[in-house]
Amino acid sequence: MEVSVLRFNVNGKDVKVYNVDPETSLADYLRNELGLTGVKLSCEWGACGSCTVTLGKWNHKLGKATYKAINACIYPLYMAHHKLILTIEGIGNSNRLHPIQERLARSHGTQCGFCSPGFVMAAYGLLREYPDASIHDIKHAVKGNLCRCTGYRPILRALYSCCNESNSDSCVYEENGRTITNGDLFESVKFPVIDETQEILFPPSLIMENSASDLYLEGARVKLLAPVSWKDIDDCFGQYNEVKILSSGQITRINSALLQHQMQDAIWVSVHNLPSMEAMEVTQEEVSIGAALSIMDLARAMYENCDRGLGVPVWKYFEGFLSVSVMNNATWVGSLIDGRSDSSALLLAFNPKIVIRELGGAFTVGKVADFVDDDQGTVKLKRGSIIVATVFPRSQRDIRLFMYKKGQRPDGDSTVVNFVAVIRVAYFIEEARIAITFGLRTTLCKKISLCLRGKRLNGLKRHLNELLLAIDDDIAQYSSISDFNYKRNLIRAAVCELCDNPDQSIEGPEVPVEPLQLYSEWSHDDAGPSEYAESEAYVTGEALYFNDINTEDVLHAAVVLSTEAHAKILRVDTTEALSLDGVMKYVDIHDIPRGGTNYPGTLLRDIFGPDDTPMFADGEVLAFGQLIGLVVARDPVTARRAATLVKVHYQELPAVLTMEQAIQLKSYHLEPHEFGVSQDVVERELLKSEIVIEGTTRIGCQEHGYLETQGSIAIPGEREEWVIHTTTQSMNLHQLFTAAVLGVPAQNVTVKVKHVGGSFGGKYTQSALTGAWAAVAAYALNRPVKVRLTRFEDMFVTGKRHPAMVKYKVGVSTSGLLRCAYLKVYLDGGYAVDTSHVVAYLSTALSDTCYNIPVMRAEGYALKTNKSNNTAMRANGMPQAFFAMNGILSHVAHAVHKPLEKIMEMNFNKGGGVRLSGEPIPNDALLECWDECLQFSEFDRIRKDVNRFNATSKNVKLGIALSATRMGLAHPGANEQAEALVQICMDGSVEIKIGGIEMGQGLNTKCIQIASRTLGIPISLIKIVDASTDSTCNDPAAGGSQDATAHGRAVQACCERLMVGLRAILKEEPDWCQAVQKAYNMRLPLKASEHTRIDREKHGIPLQSSVYNTTGVACIVSQVNCLTGDHHILSVDIVMDAGRSLNPAVDIGQIEGALMMSYGNFTCEDLAYDDKGKMSDDMFSRYKLPSSLMTPKRFRVKLLKRSDGSEGQIYSSKSVGDPATVLGVGIYASLRYAITARRQDIGRTKFFEIAAPLTASRILSYCNPP
Repeated sequence: MEVSVLRFNVNGKDVKVYNVDPETSLADYLRNELGLTGVKLSCEWGACGSCTVTLGKWNHKLGKATYKAINACIYPLYMAHHKLILTIEGIGNSNRLHPIQERLARSHGTQCGFCSPGFVMAAYGLLREYPDASIHDIKHAVKGNLCRCTGYRPILRALYSCCNESNSDSCVYEENGRTITNGDLFESVKFPVIDETQEILFPPSLIMENSASDLYLEGARVKLLAPVSWKDIDDCFGQYNEVKILSSGQITRINSALLQHQMQDAIWVSVHNLPSMEAMEVTQEEVSIGAALSIMDLARAMYENCDRGLGVPVWKYFEGFLSVSVMNNATWVGSLIDGRSDSSALLLAFNPKIVIRELGGAFTVGKVADFVDDDQGTVKLKRGSIIVATVFPRSQRDIRLFMYKKGQRPDGDSTVVNFVAVIRVAYFIEEARIAITFGLRTTLCKKISLCLRGKRLNGLKRHLNELLLAIDDDIAQYSSISDFNYKRNLIRAAVCELCDNPDQSIEGPEVPVEPLQLYSEWSHDDAGPSEYAESEAYVTGEALYFNDINTEDVLHAAVVLSTEAHAKILRVDTTEALSLDGVMKYVDIHDIPRGGTNYPGTLLRDIFGPDDTPMFADGEVLAFGQLIGLVVARDPVTARRAATLVKVHYQELPAVLTMEQAIQLKSYHLEPHEFGVSQDVVERELLKSEIVIEGTTRIGCQEHGYLETQGSIAIPGEREEWVIHTTTQSMNLHQLFTAAVLGVPAQNVTVKVKHVGGSFGGKYTQSALTGAWAAVAAYALNRPVKVRLTRFEDMFVTGKRHPAMVKYKVGVSTSGLLRCAYLKVYLDGGYAVDTSHVVAYLSTALSDTCYNIPVMRAEGYALKTNKSNNTAMRANGMPQAFFAMNGILSHVAHAVHKPLEKIMEMNFNKGGGVRLSGEPIPNDALLECWDECLQFSEFDRIRKDVNRFNATSKNVKLGIALSATRMGLAHPGANEQAEALVQICMDGSVEIKIGGIEMGQGLNTKCIQIASRTLGIPISLIKIVDASTDSTCNDPAAGGSQDATAHGRAVQACCERLMVGLRAILKEEPDWCQAVQKAYNMRLPLKASEHTRIDREKHGIPLQSSVYNTTGVACIVSQVNCLTGDHHILSVDIVMDAGRSLNPAVDIGQIEGALMMSYGNFTCEDLAYDDKGKMSDDMFSRYKLPSSLMTPKRFRVKLLKRSDGSEGQIYSSKSVGDPATVLGVGIYASLRYAITARRQDIGRTKFFEIAAPLTASRILSYCNPP
């Protein structure tokens, strides 16, 4: 058969593609062949939305095109045949922004910018098809798009402004008897409206082209046929023994291309081209939905064509689906065959008609139950039989639908359990079919279905116990699966809800996020809520990240990772891998150049001390996911396939997998840190205390969750010179590590960083790994080599936020005053030191957090285990310390019978005091933030309302809590220095070079504002192009919330130096450009480089003291469903001291993003490991970052009105990103409050320890103890 030519259109340009491999994804083609790098790769699993594009398809029956958003990473390229593909580049650019792009840019909805194109295209796909979409529609359209930086509030607000119903400027606040309207961070009324006439039209060439032809493709491992006639399918089954039938191709692509399932000469038959498979027929009585139509098509068909009693419950049920972009392409039939999805539960319970076409041409019509095994949930079809359509009735007045779904996160998520009941009712229940998705399959629950018969629907409450026993019998077969008790409780909760609310009354209108951002406007024009300097590049996809850089002659390396926690490597067999066409070489420790080292961190060049992390496994593996070697090939697909063929033979060794094991074995990385008084002193004080409490707090690790995975490109040059393009927050460390591994001077290695797609500490030390790997491979082959980790590789290889266990003994007075404390802080450091010694130091030194404990001792231990080496993460060590202190104070509050907030307030260590570490507390506004937050949030009134609600509500409880933060900045030592280079070009434009890295924290934006203010010129004349060690080397790593202080001071110094010559000229010639020309002719310098530091001696700042403290307080109100463990954050009110904010929009965005990251840390982000030490949550479909649906309904931030400062601050501003992170402890405390209310109701009044994160399963277990 002749290989077909794919024809489609991209952004208005017709495309023809020859010799397409069926396994190629749309994203790979758009990026690699068309250079459309605005289509970002992150999860490659359809779980993050970074790759979202809009797909247009001509509907000949309707005579118009239809549009929908899809995930290009899991969309097979062959499915694009005869379709229009619109990417971020096609709808607008920085010279002409699309209205959606402009809204996101101007509304401060970008930070690192990596997710921005996906959000724009998800909203665009909806609005292109439904211009009158509501806020509710937009909320669900983007729920499958992840953002780790912003906290979602500004994104949602920007996109909601596209709707006619949006009222984004309506927030008000009463203060001191006067009403303050929100001085908005942006003005939505100035945005251009979306004009459909300006969009790219569906191309006439695709309308006129005959699409009624077979599609045949041949790849390296697969042959694909997409026929337009049934005869071709029959012929295919006659010719081949094994044929795989595809509908959307999504699951197959994941299995074959992403999971790298091995196969050869596979035959795929896609049915999407068959007209009957894509048909939707509506008669007076029925609606028929073709099997090639999507889950969204099924839901919409029922919503639009069936009675409300059928259509509305189905629509609301599918609103709980993880992602609209996935729903838009995944077919309902694929979900039915998969057997564990939302669709399979609906179809098995409803039991609609189903049309089967058998091999040879016979069509059979039956019920779903005729073809699905009730117990196993598997579809039973003869060879060659294909499901063609399902047929639902449009009206069944005697039918009631009850539909229930629960995921790991609140609202839309992948399924933990489904419960669908289809009940036929006259006066009594005549028949019931209940299907549940439980574990890995969907089955029919026969016993409870039978038990329901003969009962009155509205009288089921009296039969609740009988129904619960019946459902217990139905699910007893699953008792061996993981989390059985949790899932069983969710199913029982569904039965309770069926009895309480069988009609599932429909909710009211959508309530959008209620934001309020209050800040003081200072006199300087530049010190305002300016948008991010790079925002237009972000929203148009023009921003280039390392993986977007087009490098000539580049090879691609894939990683070979350890599959043991601890083992000796006996042999590595690369024979099969090297036999693949296109594979160039296998690289490992033996390829490190002579003079290079496998342990660059031990050379003491890192200011944080030695790091014994090996670049390659050295004779033995120390953790799952440790790098053993690399397979280098001409393209990334071949490299990854070959890497799976490398066979490593091990001899297993004993492994330390838990903190308890490490403590017992005294497996430490370094000697413990000790702060405070001696052990004898604190123990004597404990003996004298009126009350002594004792306990343990535990918190798990947290994945950084940056959307751009780790990677580097190494380019060899002349005379052992190297250029490294990478994604890092420490060019200096990257340069030193790469040079040490290669055995060359650091001057030979130039590290370049354009944009970084999120970091949060994860791209400090660990980003240097990919640079070293790529450099060794490039040295071995004398060719440029790119290493880019996939999401699950990144999660296996890299470390996380350190899990922590704190054992405490605390002495208090009967009034609740803290008298003494003895803490032992344990952190799981993993197999290598990395930054564990620093994090352990900080967690221990800062363990007193905001409180005064007169006699205190704290010991900090960095434990050595056989897991990935944990590393720096936002607010290094502080979340663990503040979480432990919250647990301690909660215990104190319970012991003395006082509210937690009273214990907090009476024990605050006031400004001017001294911390456990011996550091003074200068320039501190904690008490002002506390008082302001109490008033701002109306805490006392709301707390009374919460208690009144809890007194009458049995299964739903409210919680309320306050949290406080204090962080000393800038960090004393080598980190408080920076270099900058400022150059004024002949046309008056200004270029700035700094060693700090913009990674979403607004560093570049603030530095540009500082330059604008110092030079007295508009921001539009100033630009920071990139960061490079050939311009500024030796700068400390970006992060720690001190970048603007350090680098802003250096930029300010450069500009002031330039103004020495320019100031006099500007008095005579006020035109900036003319003045620059005049200065050039006078041979005055137009370039300045400065190194700055905080002159502590000059300003009287102690050597080891912080310059100032950033403080803040949050009030959190939450709601917990005690039957399911679900929770919602109802309101967040934050008051933060940012000094005189350089940019309120940036600072408020950092506060909101930090709070949402912390929200995940304390609730939904749970990493599980098996008993061999292997991580099971290795991708974003399993590891749950907070989604946009989790954004608090009321999310308000107020910057404290405070103007005093010190010489260590740049223009009296304070940094806020890291300090705000620990405010999320208030979310944990608020949920604890709700859980405690439930436990008190059932007589459990003793104090109880709660581990974090508080996942739904943990909340459920705490609310319903055995």
